[in-house]
Amino acid sequence: MHVSAVILTWNSAAHIAACLDSVLAALDEAGGQNEIFVVDNGSSDTTPAILKTYAGTGDAAVHISLLDANRGTTKTRNMALRRATGDFVLIIDADAVIQPGTLRPMIDHLNASPGTGLIAPSLVFPDGRPQLSTDQFPTVGHKIKRVLFLRSMERQIAPAAQPATPHTVDYAISACWLLPRRTLDTVGVFDERFFYAPEDVDYCLSVWLAGHSVEVMPAVVAIHEATEHSRNILPNRLLLHHFVGLLKYFIKRRYCFSLRRIYDRIDRAAPAHRLTAKPASTPGT
Repeated sequence: MHVSAVILTWNSAAHIAACLDSVLAALDEAGGQNEIFVVDNGSSDTTPAILKTYAGTGDAAVHISLLDANRGTTKTRNMALRRATGDFVLIIDADAVIQPGTLRPMIDHLNASPGTGLIAPSLVFPDGRPQLSTDQFPTVGHKIKRVLFLRSMERQIAPAAQPATPHTVDYAISACWLLPRRTLDTVGVFDERFFYAPEDVDYCLSVWLAGHSVEVMPAVVAIHEATEHSRNILPNRLLLHHFVGLLKYFIKRRYCFSLRRIYDRIDRAAPAHRLTAKPASTPGT
């Protein structure tokens, strides 16, 4: 077994050490010959200096690429993915911390379930509150609801009501993903027409359309600071990139108001997996 971890940084000095420490510990716990690729998007803080202290540390080989400007999330992740040689690829945000005992069960599940194309742990805030890290595919109406009411939606999450075993979801945010090599072989890398978002939604849909499933494993957890700028509804540059990306996504996938055609396409591509994925609350939307 061989795991390649992929991490992007951008002014991540407050979080990257905790993230890297947790990934190094998780890879050591999983065993095997492992590697970490960190791509820095032109940070102006002390992130590059912190990264340099990790070069050559731990049992996993740490490869650091320092860019001179922010090139977004897709091109930079793809730089690392194209170098990754692992049987599994862990994609994790710089503001996320993977907990002990998380990586091995996800690897075991992927080995036991050849139809699973991507699995994610549950995500929680540092104080233990659950995050809305999985959701139905976006529509214009649901996206407006998520932007305006995300925090109240998260307060309504009832962990006890969620299945305890791994189950399918439309998509999981890319704060922490584990992919088997077979997914990269069939789906490929991220669509670089997206600068910032929703590249994770688009990739999950590609996984489904390739005949694989996207799943979450509630029994294992990663802590996510959720510092992404898309949580701030006030105008900012990354929020603009997010909405431009969403427009590109709707044009690419040829829908914006109804999920019916998307679900029909997925049903044809992955009928055995789709049984538990479609949100019960939106059968006709």
